[in-house]
Amino acid sequence: MACLIKDPRNRSKYWICAYTAPDGRRLKKSTKQTDKQKAWQVCLSFIEAETAVATKSATEQQLRRVIDSALRRVGEAPLHEATVRQTLDTWLKEKSGALAPDSLKHYTQVAQLFIRFMGPRADQSIRQITKRDAVAFRDWLSLERSGSTVNKLKAFLAGAFQNAKEEGILEQNVFSLTQNLKVAPIERDTFTPEQVARLVAAAPSYDWKGMIILAYTSAARLMDAANMKWSNIDMGNGLLEFKVQKTGKRALLALHPDFNEWLATQQPPDNPHAFLFPSLAGERGAGKFGLSNQFKKIMAKAKITGRHVQSDSGVRKLSTLSFHALRHTSATSVYGNAALESIAKRVTQHSSDSLKRYIHHDLEVLRQATNLIPRLPRI
Repeated sequence: MACLIKDPRNRSKYWICAYTAPDGRRLKKSTKQTDKQKAWQVCLSFIEAETAVATKSATEQQLRRVIDSALRRVGEAPLHEATVRQTLDTWLKEKSGALAPDSLKHYTQVAQLFIRFMGPRADQSIRQITKRDAVAFRDWLSLERSGSTVNKLKAFLAGAFQNAKEEGILEQNVFSLTQNLKVAPIERDTFTPEQVARLVAAAPSYDWKGMIILAYTSAARLMDAANMKWSNIDMGNGLLEFKVQKTGKRALLALHPDFNEWLATQQPPDNPHAFLFPSLAGERGAGKFGLSNQFKKIMAKAKITGRHVQSDSGVRKLSTLSFHALRHTSATSVYGNAALESIAKRVTQHSSDSLKRYIHHDLEVLRQATNLIPRLPRI
């Protein structure tokens, strides 16, 4: 028994053909029609095509003729077969109005990666994507990314395929059927203050020197540090405040004496929203010429190497020392303290005008915590 239905969540304007295939499966496919009479003609063509397949009497070309004939009877152009690229473009447009810019950036990234991976097949029907393709894409990502990152990107893409499935474009979501990579924690090493001083000395620019010191004294992640602005600095109160990209939370820290010394060598720009490290802001983190690889070259120049361990995906070797290790060196032990997190939360709830009046004690505790991070030795 066949019938026409609408998407219960009202995400599609088209009628959906719900019918029982010859093998007993209950299927739903979008007719791409808003007129019910025309949708019914398309629906009947689906059933005719399924019957032809079941009797093994149809080729792909014949099936297309069945559907196209039905469309012409209702005065429509031949049924459009959505490509991988078109499906992902539609998905991103839908997400653009519902996600924060930082989140949308991750969705866009995985869409671009999948299109690049598929090559010419990105302009072919999305119905031709198989579970084998999904597994191959997952394993391709793991060559340069951690297992946890691969699993996150795969989950994003599964969302796009799920949308296509619910609209009747696909019969199954091959990415939801693909297993995640096994993720095991990797024990990272930390830099000594003497090693950090060597990294600063080996840095090729003032921007790199400043960013290394900032990461060491603030626990800021690579992309947060690279895109830090002068407006994040409160020179009057000796504070650094910024939004953490990964969590969306606000971080409030006291400026460390070593970073204060670097700031003293810089001329504050007229524009408070200018980047602290303009030559590094906006650069990619990963990739051959990304900031992570640039930092590896600084480590090599400083003659600092970490242990090499197997990645959590088991595909590649990872160094236990990287830019992220600066976060774990001294600052994490200080700013991971629950009491200090509570103080920072209270501080960020006040306006700058009321800062000193209400939370002078809290600010002093933050400064004392920062002073627990060892000063860098002179090299």
